[in-house]
Amino acid sequence: MLPSIVRVVADLVLPVSCAACGAPARSLCDACSTDLLAQLVRFGGPTWVTPDPEPAGWPGCVAVTAYEGVARTLVATFKDDDRRDARAVLAPLLAAAVAGVLSGPGPDGAVHDTPTALVPAPTSRAARRRRGRDSLAELTRAATELLPDPVPVARVLAQSRRVSDQAGLGAAARMTNLAGAVTVRRAHRGHLAGLRCLLVDDVVTTGATLVECARALGQEGAVVIGAVAVCATQRRARRPAADGARPPETSGSSRPRLNVGGELAA
Repeated sequence: MLPSIVRVVADLVLPVSCAACGAPARSLCDACSTDLLAQLVRFGGPTWVTPDPEPAGWPGCVAVTAYEGVARTLVATFKDDDRRDARAVLAPLLAAAVAGVLSGPGPDGAVHDTPTALVPAPTSRAARRRRGRDSLAELTRAATELLPDPVPVARVLAQSRRVSDQAGLGAAARMTNLAGAVTVRRAHRGHLAGLRCLLVDDVVTTGATLVECARALGQEGAVVIGAVAVCATQRRARRPAADGARPPETSGSSRPRLNVGGELAA
């Protein structure tokens, strides 16, 4: 009897539609769960991705799925439609990306120690006002709680000026748009030397955001060991992040490549 009452109460206070397709369900319906699982399998697990063209100062990034289908919709609804229940799906994916960085050597062959802090990319003031929260910081905190050894989340970055909407801009235009637009918050300046940082974003496309974040942290003496993201736009190749995994045979560079387009502006 009690479980039935609990379910009734839950239906009254929890979402009763799928965050991806809107069908009657809790958070994610069976069909979308199946589609998301298939999407994750196609991507091949936590994977080092590199934008094409690769921007100067690229820190390296592990993503867990392509920016398409169910994953793309979940990111959007979590951020912009206040579907906070989607965090229960996205947080394990982000945690898997962090584990992917720490599980083996990166593209440069270096093995990374546990970072001192996870540093989310900054959200603009306008976006925070519109959403009523910093969704990326919220997702990052949820992800680190799933790690065997939780890593502190450090919201030390902020946007120092307004930037244009990144949607529709090419790689060069995005880099120009964001150049000098990220800074370390005043309260943290002079206190980050030696801090081992792992950058966090929800979607990576051209890499402009992560490059700018790495620049700002580097100027304060922090050490950026890489970055993680839930999604990456379509790649031309891939390199699994798991220790001992064999990368598939590809023509040309063994570094994974991304096509420009679709990055969600913070």
